[in-house]
Amino acid sequence: MDTLETNGTESPSTFGEAATLGFVILFAAGAPELHGAFLAAGGRGETMVLGRGGRTNEDPHPRLVPVGQRPGTNEALAPIADPFVSTVQLEVTRTERGLSLVNVGKRSLCDAQGREHERLDSKSGDVVEIRGPLLLHVAERPPAL
Repeated sequence: MDTLETNGTESPSTFGEAATLGFVILFAAGAPELHGAFLAAGGRGETMVLGRGGRTNEDPHPRLVPVGQRPGTNEALAPIADPFVSTVQLEVTRTERGLSLVNVGKRSLCDAQGREHERLDSKSGDVVEIRGPLLLHVAERPPAL
């Protein structure tokens, strides 16, 4: 993969290129190879799912896919494999202000203060957690570093 697919989510960024909103994986239990990976959210109004494993025919929406971004290259990474993350853990919808998150999995969705939420609106700079296995930073990233 030469560039990150942005699916119409471009916005000006400090990188001098169009950027897309999504998650940077700060921590993934048992999967250090995913630390720093980027999960690009879809276009405004599009819903995607975050969960364990790759795409299945039963997915209600397209799946967020981890991408390892390094200067000059993007690399598709293995999907999240932690058994404590539900196959469909979060429904993620891009909004005008950021990302709307709906927790549909078994693990709790928590904000940076540790409060649990079924639904959470987040913006660039926020940190969210799937209690235990995943810590995510909401961020804008350019298609390539």
